[in-house]
Amino acid sequence: MTIREISFVALPFIVAIVVNKLLQRFIRVPKNLDSARTATYITVLKSMLTFIIYAIAGYMTFQALKIDMTPVFASAGVLGIIIGLGLRSFIEDIFTGIFILTEDTIRVGDYVDIGGSEGITESLGLRTVRIRDKNGAVHIFPNREIKKIINYSKRQARVIADFPIKSNQPLDGVLTALGHAMSEIKKDKRLGQYIQENSRIEGVEAINPGHVVVRVLILTRASERWNAARTFRKLALQELEKANILLA
Repeated sequence: MTIREISFVALPFIVAIVVNKLLQRFIRVPKNLDSARTATYITVLKSMLTFIIYAIAGYMTFQALKIDMTPVFASAGVLGIIIGLGLRSFIEDIFTGIFILTEDTIRVGDYVDIGGSEGITESLGLRTVRIRDKNGAVHIFPNREIKKIINYSKRQARVIADFPIKSNQPLDGVLTALGHAMSEIKKDKRLGQYIQENSRIEGVEAINPGHVVVRVLILTRASERWNAARTFRKLALQELEKANILLA
């Protein structure tokens, strides 16, 4: 086969690569539809377009090589071999992916637990789901192997912060200081958007010898519960120190 013939055969895949790169770059979520569900549909659309583009490129390559694929696919024996090599798994991945999407089980950006691995959903494809855990590791799951999904983003996360305050401290001062901390976390540039309005200072939770326990309830996104807890405790300690409130 000459270099010209090789170039002619490879041309469909070169074109497919260029077209796919352009589509992946320019297909974006419209600003007026910027939501997790829309982002999920866009992700799956990109996967489908990639598959279609390369399938067409493969067909054109066979045509360039003057290979008639009709008799091959019509042969039950060859089709059985193809299925045995992985077509069945491929189809299972696709159908499971479609069900995950249409049933709104998870979306891009959701905090989920799949097979004991927790993390943020980065992508939903026709064949795989990819999540990134809090350590930065990426976990990739074939759709057919996903048997159970725990989606923490379907509900609010409850963050409970208890503060043991020494006895004989001014309780009103404690509540005021914690109220200031709550106001500050709601103003936080990143976390503030995730703190629900009904987050509140619950009040005295317990009275013990030498100290009382004041409880704070924060309602936030599941994926932000650790950040919210750490940030609020830091702000609360700063406000309590300003008010000269002593912890037990």
